[in-house]
Amino acid sequence: MKKIAVILCLIFCLLTSFGCTRSSDKLVLVCPDGAPAISAYALKDVNGIDFSVYSSASAPQSITQDIRKKNADIAILPVNLASKLCTSGTDYKMVGVLTHGNLYGISKNGVGIDNIKGKSVGVIQLSSVPGYTVKLMLKSLNIDYTEDANLKTGDNVYLFNINADATTIKNMLDNNIADLCIVAEPMCSRLESAFAYERMLDVQSVYGSFPQAVMVVKTSVLEGRQAKVDEIISAFVGYDYTAINPTELVAWINSKMGDSSSSLAPVALSVQALSNSNIRFEKANTQKEKVKNYLSALKIFDTPLGSVAENVGDDFFWSNV
Repeated sequence: MKKIAVILCLIFCLLTSFGCTRSSDKLVLVCPDGAPAISAYALKDVNGIDFSVYSSASAPQSITQDIRKKNADIAILPVNLASKLCTSGTDYKMVGVLTHGNLYGISKNGVGIDNIKGKSVGVIQLSSVPGYTVKLMLKSLNIDYTEDANLKTGDNVYLFNINADATTIKNMLDNNIADLCIVAEPMCSRLESAFAYERMLDVQSVYGSFPQAVMVVKTSVLEGRQAKVDEIISAFVGYDYTAINPTELVAWINSKMGDSSSSLAPVALSVQALSNSNIRFEKANTQKEKVKNYLSALKIFDTPLGSVAENVGDDFFWSNV
């Protein structure tokens, strides 16, 4: 009896061990709400992925912890944050770019890039990639800007931070607090259709498209699970985001967000909004110079208190795509 008990115990341990091994085969993908979460929808039918979508406010800190603790196998995150967390390419490498800029200016009184001097401009995430890109755009046009309302003149632009919600932006425009608000899609399309505001500025057309959100993958996964990585990339390549059912998309994102809810609303996710979101997967080896150049441009916003981006070398990019 004792011998049988030992054998049964060994079998149980083996089965338990096998179960744990199977469970660990699942890859953990983390990303922010908004366009990055929309991009991740291309993988909804790929088996073996656990998705965690964070609210835009909590995403930078949560994703930073996930990468530093190596809890995430895959992360979709702003390119400047990726450059800071994965500079060496030792633990994670950039596999591709997923969003290529989705910033647009909306106005009630016809203010656009041609008459922007002397105006007050609200910008979402002024101290992050959207704000930095708007500043780079103005710099490329030799237009001065200030973040101090007291220094506003007829020859510069006053930039200030705004929350990315329709009520706030409507209040800013209706009460002439802002002459122009620069927001991301799908918010811009939602404001256009709901309040008859005008889309007066396409940042991507003026400044040029830029690598906004990128995907990084744990190096051990890239080296040890090539077939799964190939499957993930294949799901992204050529995916038609304009054909998404908005109701199903938002329901899927909400199911991955834990206790919070997505800021996205099905009514705002028109074909135009999805198209203007500029979501498409571009492989790392085709985007290397563009990423390097953009990160280098962002370095002008570094301060003695810290850097907003890091210059990266070739080891930052995965070469097998």
